[in-house]
Amino acid sequence: MEEGADVEAVDKALFDFGNAMGPLATGDLAGLDVGWRIRQEYRHLEKTRNPPAFAEDRLCELGRYGQKR
Repeated sequence: MEEGADVEAVDKALFDFGNAMGPLATGDLAGLDVGWRIRQEYRHLEKTRNPPAFAEDRLCELGRYGQKR
């Protein structure tokens, strides 16, 4: 997704591969804030100064946590 793939295409590829649902639909259903809070808590343990960008982090920063809220 961060490189331009559509959300639907990512989820469809993994669903067609045999998963019950795609990873983006799973995150939306479970709540994006779970992983975001974990990454926030352990960010100080990262070895690089520029951590990788996570689209999920930006969504949470905007108050969009997924379906659970």
